[in-house]
Amino acid sequence: PASASTAKSDTSFATMPGADGSRLKAGMVIEHNRFGRGTIVEVDTSQPDHRIKVVFDNSGEKLLLLKFAKFIIID
Repeated sequence: PASASTAKSDTSFATMPGADGSRLKAGMVIEHNRFGRGTIVEVDTSQPDHRIKVVFDNSGEKLLLLKFAKFIIID
């Protein structure tokens, strides 16, 4: 298993551990395995299934459930 320090440099797409949105915030840039590059515009942790709203460069606005979304944080 990869340690936390090597996981960030790994370019494979993965779901967020534990579907926890606490590390994510509006303005972060992500790369999604299906929708490509996008910017987080909203993080909703008010419900049991945490979700983020992302505006993707080529796919428009999408609402993603963190427990299913596969992406990496770019910036």
